[in-house]
Amino acid sequence: MFGEIEILDRVDSTNEYLKRFLSAGRPRLVVAWEQTQGRGRFGRAWHSPRGEGLYASYLFYPPWGVHRSPYLNRISILAVVQAIREQGGGNLAIRVKPPNDVFVGPKKVCGILAELGSTGETINWAVVGIGVNLHQTAFPEGIDGATSLRLEGVEIADPLAFCRTQTRHLECRLRLAERGDWRLLDEEYRRETE
Repeated sequence: MFGEIEILDRVDSTNEYLKRFLSAGRPRLVVAWEQTQGRGRFGRAWHSPRGEGLYASYLFYPPWGVHRSPYLNRISILAVVQAIREQGGGNLAIRVKPPNDVFVGPKKVCGILAELGSTGETINWAVVGIGVNLHQTAFPEGIDGATSLRLEGVEIADPLAFCRTQTRHLECRLRLAERGDWRLLDEEYRRETE
């Protein structure tokens, strides 16, 4: 679905970058080694230092209605959780904090920002940004309650391999959504949030 990973050395925001391609009509994936204006929900800054995390955004065109838009976050969260488990974090106490965060124990390791454009009940496009803290060993003053996979004892040697795993899981769940298998997605999401 997403094909090749477009890699950027530095960008303001991977989400904002992808919005330049909305009219192209085809899915697109971009990863940046650094974001200068990474952001989360409510315009909060997402600390995105060079080489410390995975900063990835996905552009796609969901064939379902706006009333299903919460699944943008849910599908993305499930993809991240499975990628962490497959990439060495199988023993971590991973938990999902709805609507868009992944925690290890009491600390946040991943945030998701889903944005969409719509006309009436139709979703015209969706851009989902996923930021995963991979290598940080410290965070700036004022960023409390954050952790990284490294701090939790998981070394991610190849961030792009992590991204490919995450993308594979994202694509799998997008296919379920496209087929209308909402019950399967709901059951998996429920297991992760219990």
